[in-house]
Amino acid sequence: MKKLRVLGVFILSLVIALPGVKAAGPTASSSLDYSRCMAFSDTFKTITLNEGDYYYKSCYRATCSHNVYLKANMVATSAYRCQNGNGNPYTQVTSDGCKGYSGSCGTKNTTYCTKVEYVDCNRTSSGAKYETKTTKPITSVMTKRTTKKTTTRRTTKKSTTSRRTTTKKLTTTTKKTTTTKTTTTKKTTTIKGKSDNTNVKKFLINGVDIGFQNSKSNYAIKLPTEETSVDITIELEDSKAKYEIKGDKDIPEENSEIVVMITAENKSQREIKISVSRYSGENDECNLANIYNEQYNIDFSRTVYDYKLTLPKNVKSLDLEIVPVDQENATYEILNNENLKNKSKIEIIVTAQNGNTCTYSITIKKDSNTWKYVVLIVILVAVLGVSIYFLYKYLKKSKGKYKYE
Repeated sequence: MKKLRVLGVFILSLVIALPGVKAAGPTASSSLDYSRCMAFSDTFKTITLNEGDYYYKSCYRATCSHNVYLKANMVATSAYRCQNGNGNPYTQVTSDGCKGYSGSCGTKNTTYCTKVEYVDCNRTSSGAKYETKTTKPITSVMTKRTTKKTTTRRTTKKSTTSRRTTTKKLTTTTKKTTTTKTTTTKKTTTIKGKSDNTNVKKFLINGVDIGFQNSKSNYAIKLPTEETSVDITIELEDSKAKYEIKGDKDIPEENSEIVVMITAENKSQREIKISVSRYSGENDECNLANIYNEQYNIDFSRTVYDYKLTLPKNVKSLDLEIVPVDQENATYEILNNENLKNKSKIEIIVTAQNGNTCTYSITIKKDSNTWKYVVLIVILVAVLGVSIYFLYKYLKKSKGKYKYE
């Protein structure tokens, strides 16, 4: 009984001591269309103090270009941030549906896949516990210095006047510290007594917190081609400061820039730039779900684009049933499906909603009857040869018989 109790305590201690990723979590997928991939993924996420950790889901586009897979994250802005200020949290990929889309590839095609990443804001990237930075260490240093100076005065037995001088020095030190903090937060006042504070308290794009930092003035977002405006919400630290936004309306389809100009109470200014790039909101799925013929088995596979099919000599065309993956938006065209001969190539060109194309081909091999004629001739020659042989034997035997009679 005692051994069981010790074993239980050991297991409990091990569970508490070892930091680990939660067992449960979303499962990533591969070979998705655009809409399903984007529906699964997250946009920008702020992991709050109450949450602590989160399974962040992202969508990637995998394109086979020049026989090499290229993967691109469909969310251009920062994926997530920790509310507790941890800029380098512990992360681990728990489910990856994009593993298969790496390295070399075959015919040009595009598909989508998802990835799930576990983020723990309470730990750093090394796995150590994240400690929130406070101003306590500064207070501790000042206290130690005060103690040392007081001790020195007592050791040297200085008069009360000397102690008062020490107090003045400490006061001077405190003022210097205050001046340093004022410079860091940019809250110093001008001669005219007006604030030059241009700091931003809140910055939202289309209702999403992008994790704005006052030390950073350049950001980037990606918009669907069909969207022509961006809704930007800004809250400034100083209520007397003002801001103006340029370029957030009538955004052109090519890459452009949004400029936010913040003017402080004392008329000093700060500029924030947001680069806007475009991606097509239309579906780029051009793959087929099936190519079917009732009489001949094509053995179709979605990731195979070239096929070979043997047909009788008298077949001049094929009745093909084509099924696109995106049946609502994709279109297709069948070429060279007339007067089929040996080595004819039927091409099926599928065009996605955004103009992306995929080409499937079927190379025809005609079933020739020549071999049948060859076999027939061989049989006839063999029969003729056997007949001549027996005729010769018969004649030779008959000739000897008539000679002796």
